[in-house]
Amino acid sequence: MSQEIFLTFNSCDKLQHLKLLATSSKLEKLDPSKHASRKQNKALLSLAVLAQDISELAFYEKETISPILKMWHPHAAGVAVATLHVCYGNELKQYVRSIKEMTPDAVKMLLAADKLEKDLVHIAVEDSIDSEDGGKSIIREMHPYESEVVIANLVKSWIKIRVERLEEWVDTSLQQEVWNPRANDGIALSAVQVLRVIDDSVEAFFQLPIPVHAVLLPKLISGLDKSLQQYILKAKSGCGNRNSFIPTMPALTRCSTGSKFHSIFKRKEKIPVTQRRKSQVGTSNIDSLFGLPQLCVRINTMQHIRMEVKVLEKRTISHLGSSKSTNDNDIDDDLLKFKLSEVASMEGIHQLCEATAYKITFHDLCHVLWDSLYVGDVSPTRIVPFLEELEQCLKIISSIGS
Repeated sequence: MSQEIFLTFNSCDKLQHLKLLATSSKLEKLDPSKHASRKQNKALLSLAVLAQDISELAFYEKETISPILKMWHPHAAGVAVATLHVCYGNELKQYVRSIKEMTPDAVKMLLAADKLEKDLVHIAVEDSIDSEDGGKSIIREMHPYESEVVIANLVKSWIKIRVERLEEWVDTSLQQEVWNPRANDGIALSAVQVLRVIDDSVEAFFQLPIPVHAVLLPKLISGLDKSLQQYILKAKSGCGNRNSFIPTMPALTRCSTGSKFHSIFKRKEKIPVTQRRKSQVGTSNIDSLFGLPQLCVRINTMQHIRMEVKVLEKRTISHLGSSKSTNDNDIDDDLLKFKLSEVASMEGIHQLCEATAYKITFHDLCHVLWDSLYVGDVSPTRIVPFLEELEQCLKIISSIGS
């Protein structure tokens, strides 16, 4: 019988053993602690090849050698794959510690290791199905590679870098933004660029060769959503609100000629128009970036963000449905929505519309409305001049982005 076993081992596919030896030799020469990233990538590819070779060897051993060795050990295949699992795990640990960023080679190696582990566990369970513990004792000897955990951590790091870059881009683009109403259909170029970066990030995420898109996608959306929210908040910052433009109510000074209070109250003196307007501008601190056309561009921009975000949400769900991700049916669609940006844009539109209305009424047209109240008699204080200039303002508003 010993001669039969020897002949069986001798007839084993020698090419597989030669491949294993060659790959192991390469790994010994590529010590991750002594070589640069270029050689590390070669080592990762060698590990991926080694995982495939070990898997082939394990199945060969199960079909050819284990049936004979079962005469001496009831779970020969289980013991064999457990040994292979430990040997590969020792090599794997050396290189996993050196992986700092997600690269195609790193993901390929980790996926190969994950597949190998599943193959080995399957063989061990199948071989021990008739045992008392169902093979649990052998499985306990096979400490998990946790390849999926490593991949998830690499993806989280990738997401963090993308979100940080977007945050930097938001700050830079807003500093350079001039809110030009004549460019880009009345929509801020910075918003178009930020939305493009977000769209590119989502597209790049689905290009990652990973099996856990559905699990980690909400984290990406959440980070992008917060960055877009910051863009909206900073875009409306400094534009003011209704309280920024409501003037101080004047003291009531009018009374009849024969009133006994005539000596106490005096009529408001009429101030020249140029002086009144200069005084009003000085108190509101409005510069060229916050004029009427610029406010309209900001409003258009926030509405554009609202519409584009909805399109992006639908596209993201479509990408997820067509991806090969596991557990894609378990994810809640609400986790893929840009909720913070939606709320911020709605509030921003309301605030800017209100601020624009009060700015026109009490700042831009103060010379034909507010400054004339309680000045002189009633005859020069008519609503018609105000309405005429208000119509011109409304034409400006309607022309931007139309």
